[in-house]
Amino acid sequence: MSGPGIVVIGSVLLAAGAALVRERPAVSGLLAALGAAALGAFAVLVPLDEARQVAGLSLKVNGTWSILGRALVLDASNRSAVGFLYSVGGFLFAAGGVARPGRYFFAVGVLGLATVAASLMIRPFLYAAILVEMTAMGCVWLLARRNRESHSAALRLLVLITLGMMAILLAGWMVESAGVATGAPEVAGRAALLLGLGFAILMALPPFHHWLPQAAQGSHPYAVTLVYALLQSAGLFFMLRFLDNYQWLRESRVLFQGIRWAGIVALLLGGTWGLVQASFSRFVAYVLIADVGASLLAISTQTAEGYRMALAMVAARAIALAVWGLGSTALQTGLPEAGVDRYSGAARRAPLPALVVFVGLLTLIGFPVTAGFPARWIVLELLSVEDTTSALFLLGAAGFLTISLARWMGIFLEGAEPLPRTEADPWQRLFLWGGVVLCLGFGVFPELLSTLLRAGWGLPNLIP
Repeated sequence: MSGPGIVVIGSVLLAAGAALVRERPAVSGLLAALGAAALGAFAVLVPLDEARQVAGLSLKVNGTWSILGRALVLDASNRSAVGFLYSVGGFLFAAGGVARPGRYFFAVGVLGLATVAASLMIRPFLYAAILVEMTAMGCVWLLARRNRESHSAALRLLVLITLGMMAILLAGWMVESAGVATGAPEVAGRAALLLGLGFAILMALPPFHHWLPQAAQGSHPYAVTLVYALLQSAGLFFMLRFLDNYQWLRESRVLFQGIRWAGIVALLLGGTWGLVQASFSRFVAYVLIADVGASLLAISTQTAEGYRMALAMVAARAIALAVWGLGSTALQTGLPEAGVDRYSGAARRAPLPALVVFVGLLTLIGFPVTAGFPARWIVLELLSVEDTTSALFLLGAAGFLTISLARWMGIFLEGAEPLPRTEADPWQRLFLWGGVVLCLGFGVFPELLSTLLRAGWGLPNLIP
């Protein structure tokens, strides 16, 4: 048996099963959640390349699967990351049955997990760009709805990801053919520039972020949650794998300076543009942009602790996105379709969903006592020693976004006329309160996130 083959083929079969019961969202979501969790546990826990006796039979799970002249390899360098991805997917699918983002959400979502996981396992590693492109194609299906904004967002995403993958593939060709590792500074500079362009597009950094505000406004909130979590996780792991594999990248002062400036620009844009948004959905998009900017500042420190905190932010982001997506879905029930005053008095109509939405956003901002705060605090300490300006940008963006969120809280609470309340069903209430507990629990007890940082153990050159 082949470990990578079990993960990939198991994902395909799981997606087919979720598609067969697509008319029953709760069953489809439960199937996808349990299957993703099982595949994640398999990737992390099952011994590889070792014969074991099971019920009198000798069984051996190989870590390599050869297909079409390429190899998928599951080993210590990536099995924790693959397990993390499937765990996040299972977490998102568990509440998806309540959010009901679409009939094919779970099937396409499982296939998206499979392509991202395969991009981490494929050898040669540069072929991962093609698999990430396949993930983007699935994201188009998830985002598109019957409105112009979602169609435009999906098409922009596909075009941008295609351009980003072309840049990464071209950089990989330059690395392999020009012998950058043996010394070619001019070629190395161009390759680093192309890699930076590809990662910027993949992670929706300015000015390649325009699909995100449109998706937040026109697509289903929970679909945006899964798409953003998939692409951000793929982008971050992709970047860290490149840094871990190529010493000349790890030693490039210009590259890390560029990563820091990209993080500052994302924080500046997210904080200032979020402050002036008239649409709550677009405001959420700029919160996400600022959040990924904080991750880039963590990477730019070039320290093992900084890389760990970048991974911790991925975990906190996944939790916060799921909480926001579920709360936003519940909140939109009974609200007007559009208009500036759409959310006026929304908290009086649906207090629990409104609370969940704001808890999720506070976690993304990195507010104290939430899951997003501990990693930001450590990054702030790292930056305060070497670059006070970057630390101030990190604090300033959080301050601006907190002020903006307070303004939106006032809008949600306003309204002199009593509004009829919309009550959530018991299962929905369970998931909504569970989201609040997770966001606050990981903030009060940050050591609980330490188990999620195992994804960094497969990066020996970055995190010894």
